[in-house]
Amino acid sequence: MNTLNQDYLKRLISDHQTFRQVLEEIERLINTQDFIGVSSRINSLKKNLAMHTKKEDEKLYFELFGIAKKENMALIQSTINTFSNTMRSITSRIFGFLDRYSDSDKIKNSFTTFAGDFANIHKDILMRLGSEEKALYSFYEKYCC
Repeated sequence: MNTLNQDYLKRLISDHQTFRQVLEEIERLINTQDFIGVSSRINSLKKNLAMHTKKEDEKLYFELFGIAKKENMALIQSTINTFSNTMRSITSRIFGFLDRYSDSDKIKNSFTTFAGDFANIHKDILMRLGSEEKALYSFYEKYCC
């Protein structure tokens, strides 16, 4: 793997670490019922997740699929397609949540529902991050560029 792609992968992993930290911050702010703080972190998370998923879609998935196709790696192609579809579904749920609770009043007015929804989204995000790191990033490191 060339230095450019190593740096790219390191940035993606760094993004993941940041997302984990923000999720923990949100959890702490929920426990203190700091609705403005929660809203601020939610909006920051939304913006950064959007940029991150765009980076992955434009390079990671594209290059992995291209290599798998070029090398006739049918199992890896299938895995990437399945992974991509699953991630799209998870991403849709995550952004639906982030859109639904975009301001502090919405969070405050439906706090109990919000807290339950956040717990589920928190798990979804952690699952996505872990899956990407274990599967996709490993494939990328092994087979790409």
